[in-house]
Amino acid sequence: MARKLGVTRRDVVTAGLAVADADGVAAVSLAAVLGRSDEDAVRSFSHAYRSWATTFPGRYDLTLTPIDPDDAERRDGARLALGAIQAVIRGFGLEDAEAVKAGRSLRAAMDGFTRLENLDVMGRGDHDAEFGFLVDLLVDGIRSAAGIPATS
Repeated sequence: MARKLGVTRRDVVTAGLAVADADGVAAVSLAAVLGRSDEDAVRSFSHAYRSWATTFPGRYDLTLTPIDPDDAERRDGARLALGAIQAVIRGFGLEDAEAVKAGRSLRAAMDGFTRLENLDVMGRGDHDAEFGFLVDLLVDGIRSAAGIPATS
C-alpha cells in the first residue's frame, strides 16, 4: 500500500536541517520564540512561519494536506505544531476556547499571506512592510481579546 502524502516528523526534521544549513539555527525553529512572551513571541513566530513557508513552499503545502486519522506520526507532528501556536497565544493570558480561536486566527492569517506571496499574486508593494502591518493587527487583536490595553 502506498504511503499517503503529508508531512511526517522526519520531513519536519529534514526541512529544519535544510533551513539551519542555509540560514542558521535561529531561522529553523521556535528558538526565536521560546523565552519570549506575548507580542514578542507572536512577532517571532509569525516571521519564522513566513520565512519557512516562503523558503519551502512545496513542503509548506504538504503541511496543509488532510491528516489520515490512522496516521499517528502526522497527528503527533500536528499536535506539536499546534502546541507551539497555543504556547505563543497563552503568553497573553488567553486560555481554552479563546486561545484556540486566537491561535486559529493567527494561523489563518499567516497561511493566507504566505500562500498569496508564494503564488506571486500580491502585486507590487513592500511585502515586508505589509506583513509587519498584518502582524501588528494580529497582536492588537489578540491583546484586545485578552483584555490587555493597546500600546501606542
